[in-house]
Amino acid sequence: MIDSPRRLAEPRIALVHEWLVHPAGSEAILAELKSLFPNADVHCLLDRLTPDARSALGVGRTVQSPLGALPGIGRWYPLALPFMPWAIERLDVSAYDLVISVSHA
Repeated sequence: MIDSPRRLAEPRIALVHEWLVHPAGSEAILAELKSLFPNADVHCLLDRLTPDARSALGVGRTVQSPLGALPGIGRWYPLALPFMPWAIERLDVSAYDLVISVSHA
């Protein structure tokens, strides 16, 4: 018999989205997932949401791939499609117990 119940550690959850540029359908799904898992970290290729849009979605802070750090990427990100597989592979989610991916495609 166990003297005291052992508490299971809360799983670490990552939510991954390709990009956050304009609030639309897949961003609404991401917002719902964030409400279900409020402690989840949000990872994306790039994040160009305004602070108001990010707050309205409840997304909070995001972790971006190296692609998101390129100057002007918010304007020409569709041209970066060939580099997105490389960028998504650079998102380190190895520390998470569960990874949920959301895509508009």
